[in-house]
Amino acid sequence: YWESSLFASLNNLKAFLRYIFLIFLINKQSLKMIKTFLKAIILSGLLQIIAGLFQIAIGQPALTFFSPYDLVDNQVFTSKFTALRTDSLNIFGTSSQNINYALFLLVTFLVNLNFSKLFNRYVFNFMNITIPICVYFSGSRTVFLSIIICYFIHHYLNGSLAKKLLFIAPILFVTSIIIYLLGVDLGSSSYSDFSFIFSGNLISALQIQRLGILEVFYENFFSINFFGYSSDKEFLAEYLARNFQIPIQLKLSTLILIEDVYFLAFFLYYGVINFIFLTLVLVYIYIKVKNGNTSKDFYKRLVFLVQNILLINIIINLFNQGFEVRLFSFYYWLIISITLFALETKNENSVS
Repeated sequence: YWESSLFASLNNLKAFLRYIFLIFLINKQSLKMIKTFLKAIILSGLLQIIAGLFQIAIGQPALTFFSPYDLVDNQVFTSKFTALRTDSLNIFGTSSQNINYALFLLVTFLVNLNFSKLFNRYVFNFMNITIPICVYFSGSRTVFLSIIICYFIHHYLNGSLAKKLLFIAPILFVTSIIIYLLGVDLGSSSYSDFSFIFSGNLISALQIQRLGILEVFYENFFSINFFGYSSDKEFLAEYLARNFQIPIQLKLSTLILIEDVYFLAFFLYYGVINFIFLTLVLVYIYIKVKNGNTSKDFYKRLVFLVQNILLINIIINLFNQGFEVRLFSFYYWLIISITLFALETKNENSVS
């Protein structure tokens, strides 16, 4: 739309595209650093876990300590980064934002799950136990449920789901009870955030959140411009407010709610043609990786990692703007890029 700002449109488009171009930057030298790169993710994850556990144990003083001091009292900043509000107990590690923190731990969890022998079994088991706990206390329901789904996707792709279910089901049951009781005792915002999905008021509450904006989208489906409007977010919010029948309780948070359902946001920004194109690209990558001909165990694990991250990304972007979160998007596209290049060149002896 001509009324939208070209600069704002390009700037927001950059947020989506900035890491896709990593596909064109990977070379043979990069392949020699794959193990080092994966180990760096695990070590970074360990530091974030330690910071998160410290914040869980100490509470608000630890959250204040890890927050950026110059911005912690800035109302505009804290309104966006809710973890910095004094009434929020959601942990955020060193990332200053609980969703960014949870999404990075999700990437770490996937790497740790698929590469159990990068370090010793103590590190592997420690991270498998503590990452779900830290994500839970980050307050991100989407990422917490994604981690549970990740576990099942991983073992389904490896053909060991039935065996693992017999082992993991009692552990999950006991852990759920412990987390439930722990949440009640601490009165944590994380507990109320997660237990909300079992509430009888779930549907009515969601109608003034994501479900409400989806209902508006459904009711106006045939009046939507299928070529998209613009990635200028302010223009889009104003346009929808003028032309769509949006309930008063959704008007103030229309843009935020659209962004939370990122596939809907992408559809409105770039249109149905680009939405279909993105879908086909992701399906092509999945098929290409799945059919990758490799005999080396390390590369098989890399293929499983990419399959996991592609499948779980569907869930993430249904409820969060994962493509635009730097900590998630960077590792998402870098892992995909390295795997595609490795399978294309079949340079399996170059891993160090």
